[in-house]
Amino acid sequence: MSRFVCVFAHTDDDLFFFNPYLCNQIRAGKKVTSIVLTTANLTFGEGYWLKREQGLRDAYSYMGDLPKWAQKSVIFPSLSKTLTKFVAGNVSIIFLRLPGGSMGGVDNLALKHLWTSQKKTVSTVDEANIYDRNTLTELLLRLLKSLQPYDLAMPDPVIYGYDHPDHHYAAVFILAALIGTGIPVKMFRCSYSIKNLPANLSEEEQAMKTRTLDIYRAQDIHAIPNLSFMSRQYFREAVV
Repeated sequence: MSRFVCVFAHTDDDLFFFNPYLCNQIRAGKKVTSIVLTTANLTFGEGYWLKREQGLRDAYSYMGDLPKWAQKSVIFPSLSKTLTKFVAGNVSIIFLRLPGGSMGGVDNLALKHLWTSQKKTVSTVDEANIYDRNTLTELLLRLLKSLQPYDLAMPDPVIYGYDHPDHHYAAVFILAALIGTGIPVKMFRCSYSIKNLPANLSEEEQAMKTRTLDIYRAQDIHAIPNLSFMSRQYFREAVV
């Protein structure tokens, strides 16, 4: 069965920036795995990031008419890491649960801190794992190799004007893990500046994308429905 893997920073990045491509893979019956690197702004508490995860599962269930989700674990004994995984039919979501960054206020930019060595180690919000820069890179490499994707979607590492640092540093870590593997990737424009590009989605695609985000937003009251994102999706292809 064809394997599609999607890796991104936040629990709503795929709904804003990777759709309708993501939805098309799910509805085509492909084996789909999404990997979410961070949770959310920690100032909102544990209940909030758990609701964001639930919202993402609900959104995927809508896109694929999926069965009930089952929680499992992905274990890497040599790295002493155990990841949380949810599975429904052919679709899986893996949450790494690193602290999510804030563009203002409390600075929990875990990905940026690890890559630039502002912090040597960062604990996940569920306190299950501790990462340094090398361990996170190695974990992503092993995880992606184990999934053996035929198609991999990730954020574009290029900074296109105003954007969230997590988008850029998620891409940097993914590329560091993939370098030399020869895996073909699609780099999606995960940038707020996408609103300045021409709308390129059909009315049907926009309606699906909007409905999917609305389902997610039922669990995430802080998600802002930017209509300009609903009518756009841009990516470029590369081999790393």
